[in-house]
Amino acid sequence: MSKIIFSVSYEIIPEKRKEYLALMKQVQKRINRATNQNYTVYEDADRPNLMTEVFYLDKEKDVEEVKRLQQKKPDSLFEKIDQYILNLEQVACRTFNEII
Repeated sequence: MSKIIFSVSYEIIPEKRKEYLALMKQVQKRINRATNQNYTVYEDADRPNLMTEVFYLDKEKDVEEVKRLQQKKPDSLFEKIDQYILNLEQVACRTFNEII
């Protein structure tokens, strides 16, 4: 079975960095506790405040579920993320499939 990586990248507002990091620790705990998915957040080494949320998934249906959650944000905790993003129109979602 091939692995799938789903990522969401965006730049955060520099002045809100501390609050964003505190929120994302809560988000990570909630996702890792409530789902079977491995999830973490990375920062671009060359561009401070450019963040990428990464989901490591096993099945294509998991990708669809994550995409649905990203769009609908049913949990108030996840809705809060948007207030830290510099430009919501520049949020980039990508799916990577393992090939070898």
